Amino acid sequence: LADAIEAEEASMCSAQGGSCLRSKCCMDAGLQCFTKDAWWAQCLPSCTPGPNVVDQASPAPWACKALGPRTPGEVQNCSADGEDCSETRCCQT
Repeated sequence: LADAIEAEEASMCSAQGGSCLRSKCCMDAGLQCFTKDAWWAQCLPSCTPGPNVVDQASPAPWACKALGPRTPGEVQNCSADGEDCSETRCCQT
């Protein structure tokens, strides 16, 4: 029963790149839910308050307040654009 509850709780957590404002947890290992503002929070490996040059949706600065616990485990290093994803089994885009 405990495994079923843990699996259900994990399924309610947000995927990387998705909003975690409500769930306050991330599905992927090593990620933390960080706030941008009162309307957006996202699962990221780390966050530096202020402008985020990678954020193409809005130039507004990030608050970077951690919501909920960091997901246990190591962050998966995905292959960059144009790199072979067959070994990492993870592509950034």
